Order: sequence, then structure tokens, then C-alpha cells
Amino acid sequence: MALFIDKKNKRVILTARKCGLITLSNSVTEVYQNKSENRSLDAGNPDAHYIQGNAGPRPVPFDTAYWADWDVTVVIRDPYERYLSGVRTLWTMAHWDNQPPIETVNEWFEETYKRTGRIDLYNGHIANWLESLEGIEYKTLEIVDTTELCEWETRNGFLPVHTHKSKKDIKDRIRAHIEQHHITEVQNYLAPEEKRYRKWLTFPSKYRKISI
Repeated sequence: MALFIDKKNKRVILTARKCGLITLSNSVTEVYQNKSENRSLDAGNPDAHYIQGNAGPRPVPFDTAYWADWDVTVVIRDPYERYLSGVRTLWTMAHWDNQPPIETVNEWFEETYKRTGRIDLYNGHIANWLESLEGIEYKTLEIVDTTELCEWETRNGFLPVHTHKSKKDIKDRIRAHIEQHHITEVQNYLAPEEKRYRKWLTFPSKYRKISI
């Protein structure tokens, strides 16, 4: 989960894993405190799946009124691109955890899919999360797409860094495998998230200068 707070000015950045968390951690923390793992703020974090990276029930529901008096910035990402990037991260983490060696990312995906029985692999890196934002209250709201995150950093006085990029060759292999074997299931899974993502893009962004 990702939660960055400027308590003095009552500003907060909300996002989820694979939506700029590492980039923000390396650019905004002189102003915003990274409170992503602060369990006392669970009610104010919209990432519904965050327990050690795995999906699961929240101990505390997200309170849509939690930030009602704050200036809220929400960073979002194209759901399909986030899904692919999340799978790439889980593939990397499997090696960190010293799991038995698996020859290819495709074999690993199929084994993990079979074991979990879910196309989200039961993990928060690719779990849908935008539903939590429905009905959120705020003083002001700014929506920033990850494709605009470097511009947002520059406009707000931060270094325009973009860290923790997915390795393109691995991500391309994952994309090819998904689109050959699982595209319909992935599309059906992401359909509600895609709809919410498109809706949130219509909200005003200080970078895009959209007015409503």
C-alpha cells in the first residue's frame, strides 16, 4: 500500500503498489512522510490488499470520509499495464524467496495460477483497488496518471525520478504469454477496474488542467 502525508499542510498522496510507490518514495519524502506501513492509518488507506503483499480481508475498512478535510492526490495507472508489471514483480519476488528454481516466467505463472486458482494470483500487486475510492470525500482532489508522474514531480518541486521500472524483456514475455493463453480471463477480471480508471481520469488534475 502507499500513503504519503504532509500533515502540516493537510495534503495526502494515495496510491497502490505498482502505481508509482517506489518513485514517490524516492522523490517526495522531504515534504511528505511515507506512512505506507503505518497500521494506525489503515482506515485512511484505499489499498484493500496489502498484508505482506497478499490479497485478503482488511482488518479495518477504508473510511471514505477519512481525508474529507485534506487536499488529496491520487496516483493511478492503466490496469492492464499494472497487471503485467505486478506479475513481473511477483516473478522477481519468487526468486528472492529462494523458491525452487523455475526455468521460465511462463512456467512460473502457470504453476502459480494453478496453485492459487485465481487470475490475480491472490496478491495485492495485481489486485484491483480502485473500488475503494468510490465515494471518497476530500477538500480538493487531484488525479495523476503514472504516465504523468515525472511532470507532476517537476511541477511540485520534486526531482523527476522514475525508479523501479519493469525490465522490458521480461514484461514483454509475460504480455505475450497472457495474450496467447489468458487474455479473455484477464480482460474480464480487469473490466470493472478499467471502467473506474477511465472515470477517475475525467477528474481534474493540476498537471492536465482539466476543468469540470
